[in-house]
Amino acid sequence: VHRLDIPQPEMAADRIVGQVLRVDRFGNLITNIDRRMFEKLAGGGAVDVRVGPHMVPKLVSTYADIAPGEIAALFGSTDHLECAAHAASAALELGVRVGDPVELQRV
Repeated sequence: VHRLDIPQPEMAADRIVGQVLRVDRFGNLITNIDRRMFEKLAGGGAVDVRVGPHMVPKLVSTYADIAPGEIAALFGSTDHLECAAHAASAALELGVRVGDPVELQRV
């Protein structure tokens, strides 16, 4: 049995710093930040999402909610925060790869 050591995000009162754990076959960026952490940070308020050096402009419910030419954050099937692009690779669009930082900041 192989255990994967998944790095835990660092949580502070007003922010979470995690990282991109993997890039799936569609170029979506899957992070180590889960929905529970996100909701604890947000507390019902707004949160800025930054992946590498890029601000991600919005959080959507499903991939279908991402408009053409847009990049957005959402919670994927594993309930972890992901960054995705409409009909494109978010990894290529943003030039981000595994290990790059993901920062959430309460607004």
